Amino acid sequence: MGDALRPLLRNRLVLFGTSLILLIALLAACADLVAPYDPTEMKVVDALKRPSAPHPFGTDRFGRDVLSRTIYGSRIALGVALSSIALAFVAGTALGLMGGYVGGWPDLLIGRVMDVLFSFPTLILAIAIAAMLGPGLNNAALAIAVVYVPLFSRVARGPVIAEREKDHVAAAQGPAGFSKLQVIKRLRPSLVVHR
Repeated sequence: MGDALRPLLRNRLVLFGTSLILLIALLAACADLVAPYDPTEMKVVDALKRPSAPHPFGTDRFGRDVLSRTIYGSRIALGVALSSIALAFVAGTALGLMGGYVGGWPDLLIGRVMDVLFSFPTLILAIAIAAMLGPGLNNAALAIAVVYVPLFSRVARGPVIAEREKDHVAAAQGPAGFSKLQVIKRLRPSLVVHR
């Protein structure tokens, strides 16, 4: 694990991106302490002020501080991002494992559905799904998750197909008597090691 991380730690862009994400997450977690103003407080007198010392990001048309709204808004953005990617990871990995290991018509069906999802531009597909589901954060997270399921499915499927042909898988199914589900559960550590 340490050898795999060493090249990443030498890359300045990776370090900058990681630092930025950690800073945003820290600001989101400490929004009550960090934000200079209440994000919902309206002061019509201060409407549409340009950036200044009291309002570093300026104010909106209702006089609300944009910096405070950005800090509080990052909580929602991070929540949607984490939940949607977690959902896409779980669903995509499960579909990739099942299709890659079982093969046959389930793999063909899963593969064709993933191809259909891949054929649409990502942003257009996410907007279309969100429009069908209706407004709301949960629906937005679900729409983003559906768009990214094929990526995780393809990443999981390839190593599973390579691994299922090996002798230890045949031994687990034959003499050991493991079911397909038990074999898939035991494949996960070896897939992480070989990747």
